Amino acid sequence: MKIWLATMECAGIAEAGGVKDVSYSLAKGFDKAGSKVTLFIPVFGCTVFNNIEKLEKKSDCFEFIEIFGHDEKVSYFTGILKNTNVKVVFVNHKNFLEKQAVYVYTAEEQKINPRHVRGCGHEDYVFLDALFSKAVCAYVKQISENDIPDVIHCQDASTAVIPCYAEQLNTYFKNTKYVVTIHNAGPAYHHEFMDFQTASYFTGLPDSVISEAMNGNRVEPYLLASKYAQLTTVSSFYAEELVNPLENQAYTYLRATAGQTVAVKNCALVNEQAEGGQLYIREDKNAEARIVGTLGQGGLCYILADADQEWVYVESGDVRGFVKAEYLTSGEEAKKRVEEAGEGAFKTATVNVKPKENHALYYTLTSIKAGIPDKKV
Repeated sequence: MKIWLATMECAGIAEAGGVKDVSYSLAKGFDKAGSKVTLFIPVFGCTVFNNIEKLEKKSDCFEFIEIFGHDEKVSYFTGILKNTNVKVVFVNHKNFLEKQAVYVYTAEEQKINPRHVRGCGHEDYVFLDALFSKAVCAYVKQISENDIPDVIHCQDASTAVIPCYAEQLNTYFKNTKYVVTIHNAGPAYHHEFMDFQTASYFTGLPDSVISEAMNGNRVEPYLLASKYAQLTTVSSFYAEELVNPLENQAYTYLRATAGQTVAVKNCALVNEQAEGGQLYIREDKNAEARIVGTLGQGGLCYILADADQEWVYVESGDVRGFVKAEYLTSGEEAKKRVEEAGEGAFKTATVNVKPKENHALYYTLTSIKAGIPDKKV
């Protein structure tokens, strides 16, 4: 098996935290198991080459990487990790080379530029992440078809977007699988894009891909990765955080989130097509699913998700679930009727299943109610 490992740090080359040990151990372990391993790492000012043999630099080994409409020249040179068969590909660019540590500024850098405070993260980390990740993918143009990897294994948030970039080069990576390992789950380590525009500016990814990775106003690299890659972690605690919310019994304990949850009200009223004048709100998108609530003709609900689908996700009172769109009157007609009569004039759904037992409860985190930790959503 041909495996590419992409990492910002590796023991004996450039070191910062625990990622260095995992990267080194994985490279040696896969190599010992008989895989053909290539490890990618940037060249920092702190990079050392004592553990590298057969270092080889070629003047014609480079690619131009597009970042926000500009071409950045990245060169590559290679070596072999000592006492292994692991090929190391060094990604060389001036923005990496000027850094004296992998993730943060050093005291020496602060002396040179007081804005670069010791211990604070690099101010251009978004650029560095995008450049390195795109450079890893672009290296495929430097190799033969027989050397295209079966698996690309990305270490932590800095390299998490590689699967997305690789998918844009599908001609090369059409048979490649991706793994992203989360080493640090704390908010400071996510390397999020501050907003949609920033993510689009640096990544150049399709808007549809970026939209699916929104976390509040920010764009989350791990969510971008999840579209194409298998996510793994180095911690059982991190793994618990990755459980599907609908399968995580602890998820509703506080019923709170850091993201924006209050939805714009999209009113809908039960129309005369509802069977027997009764609308059944179900736990899933099919007529056989459990009924979690009922709403009479003329009753009010709010569409929270899937507004253009056959089955829409609604909220009415304390009931949340799916109904067939054909049984609802929505849009301007419903909005006008509700505004004229007032929301209080309309009945809301009757609860059939307790919210905490309703598997559809958090199909989306949004609600027309403002939720806070000590109150129900």
